[in-house]
Amino acid sequence: MRLLIIFLIISATVNAQMTQKQQRRQNIKSTVITDVILISSVMLNAYGDAQNDNGNKEIGHFSNAASIACLLYLPLLQYKFNNKEWYAYGFKYIGIRFALFDPTYNLTRDLDFNYHGNSSLTDKAFKAPDGLNIFFRSISLGITLSIPINQY
Repeated sequence: MRLLIIFLIISATVNAQMTQKQQRRQNIKSTVITDVILISSVMLNAYGDAQNDNGNKEIGHFSNAASIACLLYLPLLQYKFNNKEWYAYGFKYIGIRFALFDPTYNLTRDLDFNYHGNSSLTDKAFKAPDGLNIFFRSISLGITLSIPINQY
């Protein structure tokens, strides 16, 4: 009888550990899916804006619509979309946009990688030496991608 009780306790413990591992894997999968969708949305938006500025309005408008579709589809693709951590999604989007929008736009328009215009306030605010600009964008992307989502 004691052996049966010990066996049941051990099997329950192993089962609980497997459930925790499966939950962690699902959380990581959910975070990666979120990151890929947000990166796709930002890059499609930058590509669409660049194509609109180049005069390719059809491709530009399609890319911008696809960007919005990615954001609208995000809750549907999630295994467990977490409404309680809505701010994490916003921080992730802002960080990814800061890191990837301008380089994607510049590469699409065949401009210098670190080019900043001089007409808007954000262009003037982000003027920095080339090395620092890339450094801040890399740090922003690294910190942004490390924000966990669905971790409970």
